[in-house]
Amino acid sequence: MARSSKHRTHTHSHTHPPQWAQDSRLSKQGNLLRLRRERPRGQRPSIGKPAVSLLEARRGSRNKRIEVIQLNLNHCRAAQDLLLQTVRELKSDLAILSEPYKSGDNESWATDRTGKASLWACGGDPCKLSNVLAGDGFVRARAGNLWVYSCYLAPSLPLESFARIIEELAEDARNRGAVLIAGDFNAWAHEWGCRVTNARGRILLETLASLDLALLNEGSQQTFCRGSAGSIINLTFASPSQLRNARWRIGDVYTGSDHEDIVCTIGERPRPSRSSARSKAYIVDTLNTSALARSLETWEALGDTSANESANQLALRMEEACDRSMRQRKPFIRHHEPIVWWNADIDRLRTTCLRARRAESATHDSVRHIA
Repeated sequence: MARSSKHRTHTHSHTHPPQWAQDSRLSKQGNLLRLRRERPRGQRPSIGKPAVSLLEARRGSRNKRIEVIQLNLNHCRAAQDLLLQTVRELKSDLAILSEPYKSGDNESWATDRTGKASLWACGGDPCKLSNVLAGDGFVRARAGNLWVYSCYLAPSLPLESFARIIEELAEDARNRGAVLIAGDFNAWAHEWGCRVTNARGRILLETLASLDLALLNEGSQQTFCRGSAGSIINLTFASPSQLRNARWRIGDVYTGSDHEDIVCTIGERPRPSRSSARSKAYIVDTLNTSALARSLETWEALGDTSANESANQLALRMEEACDRSMRQRKPFIRHHEPIVWWNADIDRLRTTCLRARRAESATHDSVRHIA
């Protein structure tokens, strides 16, 4: 739903608190959430628990960080292709995805039963996923010491089904310690900058209040924009123990989707395992073509072998030929593996698309303001 610019800076006030805040245990926190734009910079609203204990703060100060990117890909292949380059540039460890074009079938991926909510350990070994649970509308996995939930609840979902899924998610997340819940909820509430609070927003607030989670969203920039319509429906919630020095922002790259990417730093990242394998790399400029040709000219596949065995033999022979014809370089460290199809022209086109999209959005905002 489109919102005029005058609504984006307006602080909403209510003579009577909403139904979810009438419980005396939650009313104070409800007021804090509604006044989130007036809180000191860096202070985040929490749902349920008024403050972070000193012990939790000390634990949080020792946490190592996980770089997270959150995005609704709108089931778009181009958006998912661009994501490959984006996570490399941002050095992301974990991607929380809604409506992916395609989910991977290896241990780096986890997907819900509908195929519309996914987790991708795009940073490799430090964020390897475990303890995966695939539900309806959400998927849960453990990344290091952080329990992560990716959610997608379609706007066409009946309210009863929405409430059931959120309750199932809350029951699973209860008493799990460090939790991160993120995704596209298609829910509106004043607490995250919407002009109105709808039934979905009230259900989400009421249910997550019992988990003592904090809302990381800041500002009132729309996370979804299609033509002249836009809204804030992509949300990020985290345990209070994870808030110390946490960072949350809307990204500044063209995504190929009608949703903005959300970038946050949070959680605890374990040390990489010593057994993680590194790929071999070569300095291409040192290629000796004659040596390469000599190494391959006598090769023949062994007879009576399957296609897979022949392919393995060829791969080994190619590696030997490369060893003899090029100098090895240090292996690519994590996040530095190149995307083979990416080049300067594509990078320039992405920047041009982002500039045009923002210019169009600014034009719509000006028209709505004049109207």
